Amino acid sequence: MRRRKTTATLRAVLRWVGACAIAVRLAAEPTGAASPEGRRDQRIQELNSAGFGLGWSFGFATAAAGGIGEGRFVVPPEAGAHQVVFWVEANAAVRFRVLAPSGQELLGWRSASGENRGPLAFAVGLHRVEIAAGGRAAGAAYFGLKGSAWPDVPLDATRWQERPAEPLDGYRWPFLLRMPSQTRTPFLLVAPNNTGFATRDLAVLRASAASQGREVGEMAEMLGCPLVIPLFPRPPAEGSHHYAGGNLYVQALSRDALSAAPKELRRVDLQLLAMIETARARLAERRTPVQSQVLLWGFSAAGDFAHRFAMLHPEQVRAVAAGGFSWPIVPQARAEGTVLPFPIGLGDLELLGVAAAKPEARRAVRWLLFRGEQDSNEPLDYADCFSPEHAALVRRLFGASPAERWERARALYAAAGLRAELLLEPNAAHLVTVEMRAKVERFFAAAVAVESEASAAVVGRVFKAEVPPAK
Repeated sequence: MRRRKTTATLRAVLRWVGACAIAVRLAAEPTGAASPEGRRDQRIQELNSAGFGLGWSFGFATAAAGGIGEGRFVVPPEAGAHQVVFWVEANAAVRFRVLAPSGQELLGWRSASGENRGPLAFAVGLHRVEIAAGGRAAGAAYFGLKGSAWPDVPLDATRWQERPAEPLDGYRWPFLLRMPSQTRTPFLLVAPNNTGFATRDLAVLRASAASQGREVGEMAEMLGCPLVIPLFPRPPAEGSHHYAGGNLYVQALSRDALSAAPKELRRVDLQLLAMIETARARLAERRTPVQSQVLLWGFSAAGDFAHRFAMLHPEQVRAVAAGGFSWPIVPQARAEGTVLPFPIGLGDLELLGVAAAKPEARRAVRWLLFRGEQDSNEPLDYADCFSPEHAALVRRLFGASPAERWERARALYAAAGLRAELLLEPNAAHLVTVEMRAKVERFFAAAVAVESEASAAVVGRVFKAEVPPAK
């Protein structure tokens, strides 16, 4: 059932088709099967079954020429082939345009009725599809996309806000801050971002973080806690900057990222700490104080960032859940008489200008680290993750396969006295299964249960700003 919101010339709502956000502009006519919208919806179902999982659907009634609507989507590298489809049924011609990240028109089509479908090559980055009427028009239209891409859909402004970069406050990239509908937990959930490819384009970083945020936002809502997602880049090699593997893997907190020289990329771990302090200050202004320790969640490269950050700054972390990486950083400086350089271990932090944390601080953190038994992703094979020398050292000391290394890491974490659970999930590949997602949520809920119960007596949504950390 559609909700109608009236404006001077258009009636508009937000609608979903499958798992993708669809902008809809509604006409006043009925929406049964005999209407243009009804026939459009039937065609959408057919196209979804044919693999067109991302699309924008419009019903419209315009009083004059002008835009009917637009959709935005991001295409990642190595996305493979794509197909597009245009569908329209209207009483006047409607024009479709697909625009590249540069603004160049990739494809255009104009018609009052019919369907146009075929392959289209996309560049990496943020694209737009525009639908416009040449005059007074009414009817229904649809643009669909088949292939690897994610929608760039505005986040709910009543829950989300983007905080701009504040170099004077210690961070040079924006971050997203989300408020839950009811704050029940006096902790921030921090989820490092991960685009999956090299970019420093802020529009792409926003789209990627928004897509990530809709999923992680559900976890934050369940926990009843605010959420922070940084918009860190993964800069490609360009100009005088030559990075191993062709990019600087900031989003994994790699060794090269930790020692990066450019001001905007320097010590992103400290930049994240500054973002957290800014978020705490903004929350305090809204009478929702949170304590200084945070919950950290990440998967794949973001999992690397999360658990490496927790190892470097354990005093600031209550609990960390991270997965999808092949080597958990060892919580010690040496193994078998060999110095373990970052990010294999903590043996040479002073060379990177990083102060070593106290071992007892790491023992106070709760750790949940996991990997799928069928996960074929092997970061040791990529120079932007590990240097060839470091990859060889990991394999020599700890094992040739990720599964073998995981068992060694479990023993090392236990020997260091960490409250850690290292899991190999049966039959799981490089993804967060429903079962693991539920386990992560239970893990965080248990980590904050005492504090949440102790704070429940505070009136309204206000919590005590500081709760003693676990011993």
